[in-house]
Amino acid sequence: MKRKLAFLFMLLGLGISHPLSVMQASESSEISTSAVNNSQDESPSKEKGSRQNPIPVGEVYDYVKKPREGAESHLSFTILESWRGAQAEKQLQKLAPSYQATRQPLDDDQEILLLHLKLAYKSGDENHEEFTNAGIINPFFDLSGSGIPNEYVADLPDELAFDMLSLYPGNEHDGYLVAIVPKDTPLIFSYFKGGLTDRVFFQVEKGQDTTVPTKEVQAETPEQAQWGTKEKPVPFTETKPINYVVPYEASDSGYGILAISHRITVLNAWRGDQANQKAMDLLSPDDYQHMADDMKSDQEFLVLHMESSLAPTLEDKLFEPSPSKSHLSLVDSQGQDHVSKGFYQFKKARDQYESRFMLGGGSVKGYVILPAPKGENLLLKVKNEFANKEIYFEIGSKNP
Repeated sequence: MKRKLAFLFMLLGLGISHPLSVMQASESSEISTSAVNNSQDESPSKEKGSRQNPIPVGEVYDYVKKPREGAESHLSFTILESWRGAQAEKQLQKLAPSYQATRQPLDDDQEILLLHLKLAYKSGDENHEEFTNAGIINPFFDLSGSGIPNEYVADLPDELAFDMLSLYPGNEHDGYLVAIVPKDTPLIFSYFKGGLTDRVFFQVEKGQDTTVPTKEVQAETPEQAQWGTKEKPVPFTETKPINYVVPYEASDSGYGILAISHRITVLNAWRGDQANQKAMDLLSPDDYQHMADDMKSDQEFLVLHMESSLAPTLEDKLFEPSPSKSHLSLVDSQGQDHVSKGFYQFKKARDQYESRFMLGGGSVKGYVILPAPKGENLLLKVKNEFANKEIYFEIGSKNP
């Protein structure tokens, strides 16, 4: 039977918004250039199911989940078939003639992806259920490691859907997953088998090339190293590397240390009437109105276009989200923080900057919409818990 709400609450308990929250960051937030850029000086892992060696369409992936208590669960997951573009739309019409995946036409650079998936629960604790959980958290990445956000897709009829079902030992289920993806872009599919940081990667097309592209990353300059304080904020449109290290589970018997270089840029900013129009274009009508109604008379819209990126890393099962709104605030000339609460739905998920997932080498761009005090010179403060730092950014030219 359907267990949608229960499963979503279970995922929330795992910490969706902070997939690395179970790891304690090192107190040292400064790491050497060689540590940041060590990812492509070594041969990447070729383990089956890794990002460098994703499992082909049609091949069964067997795995074991080891709970803290109770019997091990023995399962298998398979992408049975896949279709893209016109073929996906044609297959959907055959499966469900009245089904419409989207409310409005796709953009010119988008297409439908349809996957036929199967989960088999071979053996385990008779009282323990496993869930068909693919597609709940953004499961698609391009080859660089950039996450593809889940755009709105209408629910499939129950008899065709894969997600949100529970299985007990000896049972299996196959069903379909529909997604909106960038047209003609090679993708990989990530399946989390035991938690948000324990992912297995699959091809989404037969015979596709899934070579991870190399990426040169410039070392932080002495000048960049000085940026980010309230007195010397990151200049508008410049990039600030935020360097830190985290431990990660390398095996059942130990942990490794992973060097991260997380880079943030404020690409553009709008205030006043321009920001108001931009917010109307980006937000759903209801959410725009709710945000406008909640603003005080001395506030105005501020829209920021931002980018987050990760330097390449060897650890391909690590996810690093772009900052959520709870980690962003505006600081006025008196040093007072202005924190925005609430979540507002964008018309297009790919326009949203907050909490987007990446792999090493990936990047995301998107918009943040904040209520801002009128007539104030403001800085954007980004709080990075893992580096134990607060980084300040200019959000407009000093000499417009």
